[in-house]
Amino acid sequence: MKKQIIWKDYLLMFLLLTMSANPYVGYNIEIFTIIGLLFIFIKYPYVLKIELNKEMFAILIVAFFISFEFIHRIIFGLENTKTIIRILGYYFFAYFSVKALRTKFIDTFNELIYILAIISLVFYVISLIPGINLIIYNFADQMFPLKAGFDSPTIIIYTFPSEYFQNSGNMPYLRNGGFTWEAGAFGVFLNLAIFFNIAKSKLSLIENLKNKKNIVMLIALLLTFSTTTYVVLSLYLIYFAFKERGVKKIVFVFILGLLIVFSFNNLEFLKSKIAFQLAGAEVSQNRFGSALLDLNDIKERPLLGWSRDTEVLFGNQADTFVSHRPNGLTNHIRNYGVISMFVLLILLFISFKRYFIFINKRYASTLAISVLLIILISSFSQLIFDKIFIKEFLFLSFVYSQNIYKKTQLIQPENTRI
Repeated sequence: MKKQIIWKDYLLMFLLLTMSANPYVGYNIEIFTIIGLLFIFIKYPYVLKIELNKEMFAILIVAFFISFEFIHRIIFGLENTKTIIRILGYYFFAYFSVKALRTKFIDTFNELIYILAIISLVFYVISLIPGINLIIYNFADQMFPLKAGFDSPTIIIYTFPSEYFQNSGNMPYLRNGGFTWEAGAFGVFLNLAIFFNIAKSKLSLIENLKNKKNIVMLIALLLTFSTTTYVVLSLYLIYFAFKERGVKKIVFVFILGLLIVFSFNNLEFLKSKIAFQLAGAEVSQNRFGSALLDLNDIKERPLLGWSRDTEVLFGNQADTFVSHRPNGLTNHIRNYGVISMFVLLILLFISFKRYFIFINKRYASTLAISVLLIILISSFSQLIFDKIFIKEFLFLSFVYSQNIYKKTQLIQPENTRI
């Protein structure tokens, strides 16, 4: 029986998402981490019951990743005590959140992204209305002040892209950034929610695409005008099309193929942006250029990385354009090395596989790899691997492994138990 999602579940997930992606909450993340932990301990007191034999795996996960902060402290002589405490707080919040929501975690994520997609469409329309849009834009700017360097005001549930409102950056169209720092980041959450919705459904692809919730999220996604978001969407829709049977498979793949070719040839922001970034990869710090620069740094310290402290690698040029590397995948490997990234991907795979096994899906491994690909491709243009929502996915394996065992025990005859 599907467990009912209640208000405190939505509020907890909202904290998780905004701490991961909203600019105002992100800039005040230490305060919100404390608030979040207090909220969990008050509203979900059962999380405080610790059973070491069951939770040792989660403890080892935290110990493994936090060990890199200590290793870098020793190697580079860093004074990173505050950083270690802060990151530990993130892991604790991620773990206790998963423990609080239990097997409702993915469902709560999907439902809240759907709600946030509706909210984003409402504010998207309002943002197109002259006069009213500037009033809200200025209100957000005053009500939720941001640190220097980020000039897109937010009201937490929606962020207003400054390049559109200030007519800068030659942005002729409004991009839907939802509650996140920018449209590409919103696309990451939308793609994950749509994928989970389709994957857990027993309906055909076309029936899934006619589903009310998926339609709303798809509209919100298309309005992001994010190249990477569109690429990810195209890939997993083709994957689900190939899972259809008979003539449907051929028709779906053919139609999707035509739509993708047409889109990339006729939508200026897709074809031109990719061509421009590829052409400028050797001389600029766009996604491709950043990857090349990061790979050169990774070659020097491939196993343990350069640490999250940019001054170690960039010195006086830290926090300047020189250290700006927007490729989240290579950036994370540069910081922590290939060992950390390899273990991270393995743990994420285990979590997603156990989730799909739990909801009785065939080809659980393939679906888990698909989620990993969504995250990896999305990270090529978004710095997401340090965000709390990635950390929380690590602990899903703990929740679903216990429940898988319980389900097995229920259906297994007593005399066959080992």
